[in-house]
Amino acid sequence: MKLLLVRHGQTIENRERRLQGHIPGHLSELGKKQVQLVGERLKNEEFSVIYCSDLKRCIDTSQPIVQFHPSTPFVKDNRLREMSYGIFEGKLLAEADLEALDGDLYHRHPDHGESFIQLHERMSTFHKFLLSQNHSGTVLLVSHGTSLKILQGILLGLSLEDTVPRKLGFYNTGVSEFVLENGVAKAIELNSISHLRDV
Repeated sequence: MKLLLVRHGQTIENRERRLQGHIPGHLSELGKKQVQLVGERLKNEEFSVIYCSDLKRCIDTSQPIVQFHPSTPFVKDNRLREMSYGIFEGKLLAEADLEALDGDLYHRHPDHGESFIQLHERMSTFHKFLLSQNHSGTVLLVSHGTSLKILQGILLGLSLEDTVPRKLGFYNTGVSEFVLENGVAKAIELNSISHLRDV
């Protein structure tokens, strides 16, 4: 299986440095350009399935890709949502004192939100599901920065403690590519934005 991971395009909330979590998010003008360019980049891929977070910013990101692959199964999956920031969602990052929360980096979470431990469990569940599907072709996932960072760590066999501090993050519409054989992932490309050279 070849696996491509794509983060959504820049949102207005990204630009304003707001915590989005499970709120929909709205692509900025730059984000709209980015998603058109990633669509062009991926137009010649042959996908067996496209899995997408069910949040608006990812669905909007996927549309310029889907237009080149109209017959490819398109599956919205809430397991691909971003980490939930609970009561802090929609607030500016500067307004949310995450470090003041009880617990260590991996266990703390806002009221009604998720911890890194919980997000890791969710992405591990999706990873196991993906492997169980035995896809033989190319699979595309359209998701979010933190969720993809955690999934990338899982694919690379890293512990959560090794994943969170590492620079495994995603630029908006960044593309990572893996080849999976017998459940083992080999990274081909990480967080590529070659399609964004002109924006």
